[in-house]
Amino acid sequence: MLLAKRIKALRDERGWTLDVTSEHTGLSRSALSKIERQQMSPTYNALNKLAQGFGIGMMQLMEGRVPEKSQDVKLTRSNEGSMHSTSLYLLRFLDAGLHANSPLIVTEFTIEATDISQFEQWDRHDDENFVYVLEGTALFHREGGDEPLKIGKGDSICFDARIGHAFTSPTGKPARALSVTIRM
Repeated sequence: MLLAKRIKALRDERGWTLDVTSEHTGLSRSALSKIERQQMSPTYNALNKLAQGFGIGMMQLMEGRVPEKSQDVKLTRSNEGSMHSTSLYLLRFLDAGLHANSPLIVTEFTIEATDISQFEQWDRHDDENFVYVLEGTALFHREGGDEPLKIGKGDSICFDARIGHAFTSPTGKPARALSVTIRM
């Protein structure tokens, strides 16, 4: 609910209509309207597009916090970070990047999807991603790829996120991973 209000407030601050916001974010007018009315939970890709479109950092989008100035050290405690749930992942955004518009996004995520058929579309965003598995087993699927890559605790993968991709947990138990994303 807070995210929907924050997005509406950001639009209002800028005097943007849904159409103008759509031009800046690359999200459809319909999707923006549904997100604001809490009829749709934005994906990671949509959150990223919103932050970039508004010219703010992910934490500012998620929590509304505006950093007072650039810092030389940031600390996120184990019980901190903005939580966001989609139908396929549970995301916890960690406070990363030393300035408001840092290209660095760090997310701890829980992979809840158990089969690739649960995805309506591939996830893709204009970033480079590094993912490190913290717990469990995951399958990394990529558009046009052969068999998915199996990755387990302690394994990592780096990939161009412009290529459609998805993660599933084949064991039926959620897997946890850490994602480090660099906006390109």
